[in-house]
Amino acid sequence: MEPRPNNTTFKHYICFWIGQIFSLLGSSIVQFVIPIWITIIYQDEVLTSLVYFVSFIPPIIISPIAGVFADKIDRKKMIAFADTSQAITTLALIILFMTNTVDFAAILIVNFLRSIFQHIHFPPSNAIIPTMVPEKHLSRVNGINYLFTSFIGIVGPIVAGVVIFFFPIEIALWIDIITFLIAILPLILIKIPDIRKKEDESLNISKFKNDMKEGMQTIRIIPGLLVLLFLATFANFFEQPLQTLMSNFILVDNSGTELIYAIVSGSMSLGILGGAIIVTIKKEWDRKVLIIVFGILSGNFGYLVVALSPFQFFIMMIIGGFIYGIFLPVVNTMFFTLIQTKVPKDKQGRVISIAIVISAGITPISVVIAGPLSQLIGISTLWSLYAIFGIIISLIIWFSTDLKRIDRFEKNN
Repeated sequence: MEPRPNNTTFKHYICFWIGQIFSLLGSSIVQFVIPIWITIIYQDEVLTSLVYFVSFIPPIIISPIAGVFADKIDRKKMIAFADTSQAITTLALIILFMTNTVDFAAILIVNFLRSIFQHIHFPPSNAIIPTMVPEKHLSRVNGINYLFTSFIGIVGPIVAGVVIFFFPIEIALWIDIITFLIAILPLILIKIPDIRKKEDESLNISKFKNDMKEGMQTIRIIPGLLVLLFLATFANFFEQPLQTLMSNFILVDNSGTELIYAIVSGSMSLGILGGAIIVTIKKEWDRKVLIIVFGILSGNFGYLVVALSPFQFFIMMIIGGFIYGIFLPVVNTMFFTLIQTKVPKDKQGRVISIAIVISAGITPISVVIAGPLSQLIGISTLWSLYAIFGIIISLIIWFSTDLKRIDRFEKNN
């Protein structure tokens, strides 16, 4: 029988979560300074896209493996390994900057490795939530996660911008090491429930295939869930270039400064903060799939506002970024709450990893073609077309598939 979440496990999860928030701050600083460095040094959309491209390969390759392992081995050790490995890659990057040996190839390798460890970390850290958090608190906890994630999204770039304005870039990177040390302590001290079955403790290739097949069968059982994952795939494909090319759009196309870039990026995070507050305050959500579709449509509208902003009309970009951001936590919270409440706890890791592969599998293609296309037709035109396509395809999927059945399935069960 699966252990049920209680007040003790809930308190342990809160301790773990607080540590992870600090770790997220360090990661957000690294993710902010790398694109700035690439843009300032090279001013090339293709190179900027490549930096993002290598970070989207691991979700496709690593996530299925990590998902199976998250259901089969000690999740606490798996999270600790991923966190420690990310810190080591940051330390290597610091050494490269301190010795003036950093180059574009080194940045690609570091970004690739960090992405690997992030996607080893993601399945177990999400799979432990329904084992430690009582079901009545799941939506709220997911909302609070986005609330603080968005807050870090605002604070991280500001901290990074201030630090690199006064100090060398490696000083900003040291913050990631410090926050790792803060995060690892509660992870060592807490206890994470072990939901593994005795017969599941051994792993081999044949069993791995069966486990992944079982995860896919679980997804198929829930009516409309597979269609929802494909909707997320198209949404990721069309929306990803907004983040990928933002540094070039602000710093090069609009002759903005690093501070302006931080403010426009911060407007998205501020929107995410607002959306997370809404999700946190409201306890119960009906018709989650309808909310997801509406959120995707509205996010694409904000995307279009940014794309159509005239030269140096940064206020319009900020407004569009805010509109885009405010619906992200609502969409993602509804998505993960559906998975957490409908999927058995011992299959959470596999289903989450498959969801990542399906929804993010096409993202590397989007990222790698965004650079050359933006050089050919311009970033603004590319964004406008992608936002319009995103709206059209979302409407087609909503009206022509069984996506609505998920809401009916949830109501009946």
